[in-house]
Amino acid sequence: MLKTVQEAYKLHGQAMVPGASTAAIYEKVVSHFAAKGWRKYFVHHLSHGLGLGGDLPRVVRGDDDRLQAGEALSCELGVYIPGIGGARVENMIYGSEQGPEYLTNCLLDPELGN
Repeated sequence: MLKTVQEAYKLHGQAMVPGASTAAIYEKVVSHFAAKGWRKYFVHHLSHGLGLGGDLPRVVRGDDDRLQAGEALSCELGVYIPGIGGARVENMIYGSEQGPEYLTNCLLDPELGN
């Protein structure tokens, strides 16, 4: 479960570039969860904007915004199995013209420290 969330997190972060469609990012990550058999355990959004913008843009089912340079968003995905537990990775990402810049750095593999 954790490995799948880590892989999805990497897909999501790499896709957060200016001009990217939030619907396409959402579909890419949800398709990854589905391919691994975890789709039904992914139950929330992927990202939302930070700051004074009212949580916009959002990377969530049903929205299709275009990411703009200079936006900062959460990257908070996970899967949750009722009665068992879950796995989640969350960081903040700034969308620069040169690509995504990580503002926080939650360890992807706590045992290895990377």
